[in-house]
Amino acid sequence: MGRRGLGTMPSKGFIFPDQEALILGAAERISRAVRRDCRRSGRCALGLSGGSTPRGVYEALSRPPFSGLIPWTRLDLFFSDERCVPPEHPESNFRMAWEALLSKVTIPEFRIHRMRAEQGPERSARDYEAELRRVLGPRGRLDILLLGVGEDGHTASLFPGSAALQEERAWTAPARSPDGQDRVTLTLPFINRSSRIMVLACGQAKAGVLRKIFSSSAEAHPARRISRCRTTWLLDAEAAGQTPVV
Repeated sequence: MGRRGLGTMPSKGFIFPDQEALILGAAERISRAVRRDCRRSGRCALGLSGGSTPRGVYEALSRPPFSGLIPWTRLDLFFSDERCVPPEHPESNFRMAWEALLSKVTIPEFRIHRMRAEQGPERSARDYEAELRRVLGPRGRLDILLLGVGEDGHTASLFPGSAALQEERAWTAPARSPDGQDRVTLTLPFINRSSRIMVLACGQAKAGVLRKIFSSSAEAHPARRISRCRTTWLLDAEAAGQTPVV
C-alpha cells in the first residue's frame, strides 16, 4: 500500500491491492482528517459523493472502530451532486448515504445539508449555494470533499463538454448527464476551494480513463481539472493498472 506519484500530475496517490483495502484506507484517512479539523476549529465540513465505492466507505465509517472515533455532532455534511429525484428514490445519492451511514450514527438533522434536487435543477442549484453560504460563510469551503471519477472522466455531475463545467463563479450549477437526466452539482470553482479532496477509483473499467487523466496535457476530462495540489487519489490495483507511475 505504498504511496506513489501519479504520472505528470503533482498530486498524491495511494494504490491499494483491492477494493476492500481501498475502502478501509479511505475510511481511516477521512476519520483522521475529521478528528484533526475538529480539534483545530471545533467542527468539520465534509462533502459526500455518490457511487458504489463511496458507499463502501460510508458503511465502514458507520461501524467500529471509525464510528466511535468521529465526533459526529460536530460534522456538517454536504453533497457533491444529486439527481433530480425525491430523496427516497433508488437513484438518490442522499438515500444511499442515509442507508449506508447517516441513519446509523448520531448526527443532528440540522447538520445534514442535502441537495433538494426534486425541486428542479435551477432552483435547487440556487438554494444549495445559498445553504453553503449560510453555513460556511461567503468565503467558505469544504474541509474534506470525497469524489469519484466516471469512465468518461466526469466527477461530481461535471460531464465532458457540459455547460456546468464552464461555470467560473457560482458554487453550484444545474447539470445534465449524457443520458438526459437532470442533476445539480458543485462547480469546479467551489470544488477547488476545498482544503482536501479525495478521489476514489476502483476496478479495471476505470484504468483506461485514469491513464489518460494522468498522462495527457489536455483538459478534456473534468476530473483532471480538480486542484492538483489539494487532491489525493486513492486507487485499487486494477484501476491503477494502466497508470504511468514515477
